[in-house]
Amino acid sequence: EIHASGVVHKNLTAENIIVNFIKDNAVFLVKVIDLGLAQVVGESSSGCFQTDLESLGSLFYELFSGINPLQIVSSANAGLTKDGILNEQLYSLLPSNLPPCVSSLILNLMEKRG
Repeated sequence: EIHASGVVHKNLTAENIIVNFIKDNAVFLVKVIDLGLAQVVGESSSGCFQTDLESLGSLFYELFSGINPLQIVSSANAGLTKDGILNEQLYSLLPSNLPPCVSSLILNLMEKRG
């Protein structure tokens, strides 16, 4: 809902996400908190949301692999590329039992665009 309102969070970290399990409905409710750095950009500025998507990809990567991908990227001194060696290295560190579509989604979210 935050992006639909034209707001970019700009500080999406594990500490800023709260997950509650609602027992009666057997669903998870996810809330994003700490909008201190958030910026209103308008609905037509879809490119501005890329930072939040990259951060979400990094969060998913660390959740599934236990490794902060930024450490790998900074040690390689490179950005993520669609067909690059770094992308292959990141993919290889994800759990082998993770469905390929989930791995691809995570890497696509993390990919730098523009």
